[in-house]
Amino acid sequence: MPREVFSHLSEKVQQTLTKAGFTQPSPPQSQAIDPILRGENVLIIAQTGSGKTEAAILPIL
Repeated sequence: MPREVFSHLSEKVQQTLTKAGFTQPSPPQSQAIDPILRGENVLIIAQTGSGKTEAAILPIL
């Protein structure tokens, strides 16, 4: 499932992720992207550097 989460994002975002070398979402991204895309409120708590910011921002791009 991990890579599938990125496939739910816009084509442009997917292309940018590929160019930037993102091959797999981090655990926070895997858990947060789909609920955010569904319009749910999400509280993301994880260690620094775990991809929380991307998890919150990528779905809105």
